[in-house]
Amino acid sequence: MSDISTHATHEFAARRPAYTKNRRANCTSYGETIDSYTTEIARHARQPNGDRVTAPDGRRVILATSKTYSRTTESHMWDLRSACSNYRIFYVWDTSANSKNRHRHNYDRLCAAAADSYTDAIKRRNGSMIQSDSLSHAIHLTSEANDYAKIYKLGRRQLARPELSPAALAAAKLNEDRKRARDKRKAAAAIRAAETQLIAWRSGDPHTRYPHQLATVLPLELRIRLATDAETITHANDLGSAPIMLDTSKGITVPYNTIEHWHNLARTVVQGDMTPETAIQLAAQVAGWRIDRITANGDIVAGCHRIPYTVQRAAAKSARRQTVAHLAAKSAV
Repeated sequence: MSDISTHATHEFAARRPAYTKNRRANCTSYGETIDSYTTEIARHARQPNGDRVTAPDGRRVILATSKTYSRTTESHMWDLRSACSNYRIFYVWDTSANSKNRHRHNYDRLCAAAADSYTDAIKRRNGSMIQSDSLSHAIHLTSEANDYAKIYKLGRRQLARPELSPAALAAAKLNEDRKRARDKRKAAAAIRAAETQLIAWRSGDPHTRYPHQLATVLPLELRIRLATDAETITHANDLGSAPIMLDTSKGITVPYNTIEHWHNLARTVVQGDMTPETAIQLAAQVAGWRIDRITANGDIVAGCHRIPYTVQRAAAKSARRQTVAHLAAKSAV
């Protein structure tokens, strides 16, 4: 399920306005908001006047739901956290808050959750791991509540904290520091793994997928490679004289003949020899995608994928060179 809904969450993270729905995963992105089934689970935060919200640490803010839903929605939330790692995420009761009163309601709930965690900590045995976890969670929620109040200018109030021994507080702080260090190590390891995966993808390895965690910060990329045996069978009529495939970092894979066909149609539209409507009617359906429109400057839009005219032209030239090299090597054998 996680792999299925990854695309919609990354479209939401990139704030792309295109409507993106994955029917199998029941996850829908509208650019500013994202739904699981018919329930909004997150949105890009804005001030009541419409301005975008920035956290004290400089990151853009996302309001995600703190409510509990089905296991499927929980998997969507996991995908959301992974895709939006560059954002500051606040887990609040009302993600669609658009007034000061509704934001104050979210703030009050954060404060109440922090107080509950402090209360739970006082009930635990001093120095125990459970007490340390409860205190760490309470400290985290207190920090979240204070930052939320600062962002929306709500006026912070002092939270009532139960009296705990210095040893318990010291253990909670140590546990929180360890969690932060562990999270930093995990983030660094994830970036290193993504960079290694990106190198393998660019090298043409047909079994390596593009690292989606980098898709929101990198421009559209493509690669030209030889087709696998399975792809040769599946796309036998579309490969032409050489089994050349085109992959884009947006996750679409098409045979070379198809991208050349698309580029030729886009070129006729740019030159004014054909209307976009006629060109779209001539476009062949490939890999479940059909061209939705061709812009005046030749960009092709297929679903949520947008392939610029310059990228098409570069792909066509590169694929032609690789086709010639492949045929030359084949004839030399």
